[in-house]
Amino acid sequence: MKKILFILCFITIICGSLNAISLIADGLPDQIIKLSELSHLEIVKFDTHRDKRGVVSDDAWEGYFLKDILNLYNVTDYEMLEINSDDNYQVKYSLEEVEQYKPILAYKRNGKTLKDHNLRVVSETRMDMY
Repeated sequence: MKKILFILCFITIICGSLNAISLIADGLPDQIIKLSELSHLEIVKFDTHRDKRGVVSDDAWEGYFLKDILNLYNVTDYEMLEINSDDNYQVKYSLEEVEQYKPILAYKRNGKTLKDHNLRVVSETRMDMY
């Protein structure tokens, strides 16, 4: 019988002046991912339209597929990802949701490069969770 862990993979986005991400995953050594190391990955662009409690937001996003980043760092067997930043942004994705919604790690919003502490994991078809 397979044991179900509450969180098998925990990713923390800790942003500072290094423009880097801390990757913490069960069974793997902690790693620091620098955005400059991802430049060979496919760049993904899409627009979102959100109406949250009457506040409409249209945004153009640019980033890298989250799945590609996870594969690059050998994070492929998990039940749930929990992504947190130091400004209290949080989102959770199951393995199935990563496949279905194809989220990206966005480094640009509306043509402007996001500051280190504002990196976001966003999807074209899934609303923000937290």
